[in-house]
Amino acid sequence: MQTGKREDFLIHKLRQQTGFITVASLARELDISTKTIYRLIGKINQEAGQELIEAAKGKGIRLNYAAYLESRYHQHTAEAAPDIHYNFSPVERRLHIIKKLLFHAPLSLREMDLFAPYYLSTSAIYADEELIGRMLAQYGLTLQKKDNRLAVTGAEHQIRQGLIHLLTKLNLLDFENLTASSDLSPQHLQFARRQLELIEQEIDSIIPAPYNVNLLTHLYILICRASRRDFDQPLPQPQAAAEHSPYWELARKVKANIEGYLCQQLPDAEALNIASYLTGSRIESDTPALPLPDEARQITEFYVQEFARRLEVNATIQQVGQDLISHIAPMLHRLRHGLIVSNPLLDDIQQEYADIYHAIRVISTQAAQTFALPSINDDEAGFITLYFARYMESNPRRLRVLIICTTGLGTSELLRTKVSRFFPELDIVGTASLKTVTPAYLAEKNIDFILTTVKLQEKFPLPTLLVNTLFIERDKENLRQIIQNHKNKAPGTEMPQPVFTLENVPDKKALFRSLIQNAPQELQQQAPAIITALCQREKLGDTCIAPGIALAHAQIPEISAPYLAATIIQEPVPWDQEGNPVHIVIMILLPMIPAASSIHQLHDLMHKLADEELTDKLAAHPTPENLRQYLFN
Repeated sequence: MQTGKREDFLIHKLRQQTGFITVASLARELDISTKTIYRLIGKINQEAGQELIEAAKGKGIRLNYAAYLESRYHQHTAEAAPDIHYNFSPVERRLHIIKKLLFHAPLSLREMDLFAPYYLSTSAIYADEELIGRMLAQYGLTLQKKDNRLAVTGAEHQIRQGLIHLLTKLNLLDFENLTASSDLSPQHLQFARRQLELIEQEIDSIIPAPYNVNLLTHLYILICRASRRDFDQPLPQPQAAAEHSPYWELARKVKANIEGYLCQQLPDAEALNIASYLTGSRIESDTPALPLPDEARQITEFYVQEFARRLEVNATIQQVGQDLISHIAPMLHRLRHGLIVSNPLLDDIQQEYADIYHAIRVISTQAAQTFALPSINDDEAGFITLYFARYMESNPRRLRVLIICTTGLGTSELLRTKVSRFFPELDIVGTASLKTVTPAYLAEKNIDFILTTVKLQEKFPLPTLLVNTLFIERDKENLRQIIQNHKNKAPGTEMPQPVFTLENVPDKKALFRSLIQNAPQELQQQAPAIITALCQREKLGDTCIAPGIALAHAQIPEISAPYLAATIIQEPVPWDQEGNPVHIVIMILLPMIPAASSIHQLHDLMHKLADEELTDKLAAHPTPENLRQYLFN
């Protein structure tokens, strides 16, 4: 490693700052020790003959810009800037290293050459290598280290799947313009682009995004890997699959072009792969489409029916559209042939349409089991989510409102007329008297919120708005705010009101089984997976959060909404390794990506449970009423 470069990198980083920065924060960002930074500062100032990097107590350090312009470092950092890698996050750094290893696999690379641009400590390098090994294992690949050299071993098709994912994650291919960053070979990419253009000309159609980027990436990786002449042949697909593909001859033509470009022969399996990628793409064409397989229609109907049931909407296959069937058909081909289409919008989809994505993720797992399909990954679930998100945007669910007054007559009917006039988007389920409304009634009618002309003595687990009988302007504004808040939250991802139970069980596993039996049908269907997840969490560490109180929790990929239960055990059961008895258990089940509101509610619950005075009260008087009052009000 050239020692001069480390000083140049530090100055370049400080040059990007407009003020002081603490040494501790700089060390965390650059992943080096504070001692190393102080040594570099001393060396830089000594060589400059002046205080090129200034320090101020309580503020940190900064670059003396006037002195910097007069120093030799001005020219050096300007030349070094293109090679600076400190602007990478640790995750991006590891992805770039994996990319280099995959492109050279199965050949090995020197560890020092891979990590030199990032200036990591020895311990940080070892930590990165361990994490890189885990990341590669997701693709069925292995990281091997020998004589300070690193190499990736595994099947060729797994190496290419890993590269497709990485090139998408690193944004090295422009999704819109089909161009590449300087990190890729421009000659190889240009040739791959010409083959993509040839394919579109031959089929007289456009391959839409992201299928065009996926096919381009596959061609580019094939060219790069084949040009090294040291890769294993990919696993061939059955010849029958090629004979039935309408793209077989076109795929052979593209393969022949690549052979001419590389001046070497490629195995027939490469033409099979190209044909398979084309079959797994959604081709836009003006020519009449081929009949879609019945299986695609059946799976689409399954998605629509389950989505309508889970989100309580009236979606039909006609409303969601023929587009979804046209997407499912090539998706089935991709699943069965191990083809991966990376979804560059997945993170945005998971955040913007969290509730819909959660539902589709669960339905996808069920669809794979019901129709004996390979596992449907997150990328594919994200694509499907967009079709249902479009439906929900076009057909927003009307909020169901109940109007309550003292008698249920007269004043409530007047209020109903006024609300219907000013808020036609609301579905006013009906009017009721104060005496007739119960939590069971609200659940049965699927009420979203309550409008009332009288103050309610009982607290219902729903938004409630107290309004004037004449529904004045202030009431309208408050109602608009409730409607907006309801639109902003993700339905089904809010932490629900807890289910309170009394149990008499011999051990914690029996308790989990009993709690799931009292849960909604969706959770009962996933009982074995949930109980296993809870038991595995218990093995990781003690979940007793206070004397006699335990917080059993787990994240369950198969569920679409959080679930909360609080139980009092009549005869305390041994809970931890020391056999400490527990008689109050709070069980929390979360989807893999919980909503921000759920996390906030969990933090609030944990804050209450950290109050020793409160937990002592609960331990002394364990009743459902006290649980509700102390923890969930």
